[in-house]
Amino acid sequence: IFFIVLLLWPSFMEQTFMSWFPDAPGTQIAMFHTFFNVLFTLVFCPFINVFVYIAKRVIPDKKEEIHETFIDERFLSTPTVALSQVTKEVARMGRLSMDTLNMSVDAFLAHDLEKTPAIQDKISMIHKINENIVAYLVKISTHSSTNKDEEFLAILHNSVNDLYRSVEIADNMTKYTKHLVEDQLVFSKGVFEQLKNFKNKINEQYENIELVLLEKRYDLINQIDILEDQMDALRSKLIKEHINR
Repeated sequence: IFFIVLLLWPSFMEQTFMSWFPDAPGTQIAMFHTFFNVLFTLVFCPFINVFVYIAKRVIPDKKEEIHETFIDERFLSTPTVALSQVTKEVARMGRLSMDTLNMSVDAFLAHDLEKTPAIQDKISMIHKINENIVAYLVKISTHSSTNKDEEFLAILHNSVNDLYRSVEIADNMTKYTKHLVEDQLVFSKGVFEQLKNFKNKINEQYENIELVLLEKRYDLINQIDILEDQMDALRSKLIKEHINR
């Protein structure tokens, strides 16, 4: 019935509007379109939810990834606040970088290739965070005029570069794991124990650095220097023993 009405409707309406506006063809066309649109809008209104459901099934929504961040363009008008916020963002990047590095080292120790996609996803996310931080630091520099702020900005730039190098190491570790598994390489248990020890010291070092950065725990600087010396010695020992074997 609906399609019959649809077919007969134009002819019926044409005669109707011609009788209503016999000397105004333009008005006939305009009134026909207006009446047609209003009528069929009313007809389809009860089926809106059905059309929405069909549209969602045919064209699903694209889910945009939303990542938390401490930085915001509105803080730039107050450089001191902007510096405080970007410092927190650098610490967040550091935490994500350490988590990624730990995951890659653990995957190497466990001969686990299944974690590689998750590690690569984290690396991609950190890459974006790194770009955002660097761009934000440049913007702060254009708003800040004190030498103290410029010195701190330089420190943050260097910190971000160092953190990103740890992410590159994590990326390399996934390649080492692939090489280890596919080529069936064998290491002594002592090597893995030493690597675990080295990883633990790196994490302890980061915990101290994070406290210095966020909570101004400058009393930990001496401990940081001691840990750095210990890691340098452990690294040299690992290399020497590996060459001896």
